[in-house]
Amino acid sequence: MRMGVVWSVCLWSGASHSLERTLTLHGDTGAFALFHPDDLAHHGSEPQRWPWLAFSVQPDLEAGRLVCFESTLEGPLRFRVTQGGLTAREKRWKHGAWTFRLEVTHGRVLLDGAERLPHGERPEPLPPDEDPRWLPIPNGRYRVTVQSVLWTKEPGALTPDGAPSERALPAFVIRLEPVEDFGKVPARGTMPRFGFTTAPPTAQVPSAASGSRFDEWRASMPTRAQRVAVLVEPELPVVPAFDATWTLAPDVASALLSDVPGKGIKPRYVVVVPSMTRARVGVLASVGTVPGASGGEPGRVNFNADALVLLKDLQQVGTRLLATVEPFERPKGLVSSEELTALRAAFAGYAAGSPAYRRRPFSAFEAQAFREMDSPEGMSHFLLHHVAMPSTTRWELLLLPNAERLRRVRALLATEGAVERGVARGAEP
Repeated sequence: MRMGVVWSVCLWSGASHSLERTLTLHGDTGAFALFHPDDLAHHGSEPQRWPWLAFSVQPDLEAGRLVCFESTLEGPLRFRVTQGGLTAREKRWKHGAWTFRLEVTHGRVLLDGAERLPHGERPEPLPPDEDPRWLPIPNGRYRVTVQSVLWTKEPGALTPDGAPSERALPAFVIRLEPVEDFGKVPARGTMPRFGFTTAPPTAQVPSAASGSRFDEWRASMPTRAQRVAVLVEPELPVVPAFDATWTLAPDVASALLSDVPGKGIKPRYVVVVPSMTRARVGVLASVGTVPGASGGEPGRVNFNADALVLLKDLQQVGTRLLATVEPFERPKGLVSSEELTALRAAFAGYAAGSPAYRRRPFSAFEAQAFREMDSPEGMSHFLLHHVAMPSTTRWELLLLPNAERLRRVRALLATEGAVERGVARGAEP
């Protein structure tokens, strides 16, 4: 997350303790948070996505340790933090609102993107003490109301080139009201998402964008005319909605990215297939870390897998394979709630008894996250990513309907030692 422009500052002062501060922030995850990192230190051994999961974020929301919400707007957003009310202009253009609890115990809190929330995946460093994102607030309990504002609708809000004008309203007004206790402050257990083109926001259902349910994500599909590089890597464990880091031969990595302007800045589409004989369907992914980029290792690439796709017009062009892609509509199949309950129990046993699974990062957290899932597609992707199995089996299961592949994975989980023995024979690195 990068700080934008500080437009005005007025700190708590005098007997009235009046707070007034306006900031422009840019959250890379689309989420923003009001918190003190010491209050959330218990998340320091958990994955970055913990705020998007109800079981992990609910205790913090209820205790007043965290104010956190998402926005569907892109780009830098202006925030006004106040202990007062809305202005007449803000009242005219107000949209949805959400109420949070906040208990301040350190005399200040940080308003920033979710990247600086404590987690176990190298969170962004905290800003220096003099940074205006640190808000000096007296210790105590507060009702925090986050009010979204349809600021782009007001005439004169945008300059001719589409940037916010100097007089533009904030996208959010954050109001803090001292309270004696939290009894009359609602305690909702999920992070809300503020939509600026629909009805007022509701509690967010964990989404594929945040990696919470692991459903296939197609928001960034290439156009039907866009040619995409094809990578033949039978052992690369790519599963939709998950990342996979893989080392390629330097010439292969270079060929995949040879014509990409701004290397290391914009994502690059790649379709991964297990072999040329099975190149009808592949996994669409974008390259998150480019070989040779700052902090990267030569030939080591991070793939952000999105969805299964059909390959069309596969052609060899120089040293590269190129194709166009279309969505692959896999039959979903019906899965009963009883089957999902049995699957959760089977995976719990696997997670407790498999040394291979326990060696995975955040294995205990992920096992708890799986117990909370109820999306058959997301659950099947989760299992294909987390359960050790031969690569040939994973590729086969990817194409099956949800109901069938869940039954197949459950059979693997029920076969004591079979999964680990299959991997040990060299079927998967």
